[in-house]
Amino acid sequence: LARKNKEDAIIKMIRIHAERAHKEQAFHYIISGHMHVRDEYTFEVGKKKIHSINLGSWFEEVKILKLTDKDYQWILPATVE
Repeated sequence: LARKNKEDAIIKMIRIHAERAHKEQAFHYIISGHMHVRDEYTFEVGKKKIHSINLGSWFEEVKILKLTDKDYQWILPATVE
């Protein structure tokens, strides 16, 4: 339970940071790491969707974020071309 509470607090902090950062400088995606908690959060500003992605930790599950011009996807290392 303590770990879950800590992860929830970290996720809240990441999301608050994303919203504050967007107010300072507009973006479509903010990608962060080092917090060891994977999180995907989408919020709207006007009619635009803004994405905050925290990469998480490879200790939990090894995944790679692939970002394209249109979207993003998580892929497993074995599927990387």
